[in-house]
Amino acid sequence: MRRGQTTWLGRLARGAVVCAGLSGTAAAESPGAPAEDPPVGSPSAPPQVELEELLKLPGDVRYDVERRGGATQGEWRARFQKVRGELAQERLALERSQLELEKVAGSADSWQLAPPGVNSNRSEAPLDFRLRTEIRQQRAEVDRLEKQLRDLDVEANLAGVPEAWRE
Repeated sequence: MRRGQTTWLGRLARGAVVCAGLSGTAAAESPGAPAEDPPVGSPSAPPQVELEELLKLPGDVRYDVERRGGATQGEWRARFQKVRGELAQERLALERSQLELEKVAGSADSWQLAPPGVNSNRSEAPLDFRLRTEIRQQRAEVDRLEKQLRDLDVEANLAGVPEAWRE
């Protein structure tokens, strides 16, 4: 840049400094402008607001979203759909495991356990042990999810959630 040229930013900054310096003297010299801020109690003074009031939401404000039990319609539906989806998946897995157990149980010899006191070889363990363990865990999970669904239904009843929100 040449010596006589300034950028718009420089001119803006210089103008702000000049205005700030003149504002005190210009306000006092102009006939229509008040010399100082009006007193706090006067009708032309802006209302004073405490900091604590600024940090709170006004109590008279109404929102368009309807809430029941602290949750909206979409949140209630999502909660019910999540539990029902997990329950359906777990019931399907339990059914598959039971069908597989029926196939294995029909083809395996039921006398594969060793008598007490005799070390049994792991290869001679019943083939359906893994499936029985899985089925036991899956049944426990189905029971837990059914209880969770009942608890959610009770919570929705206490909150006054309509049946349409539970789909």
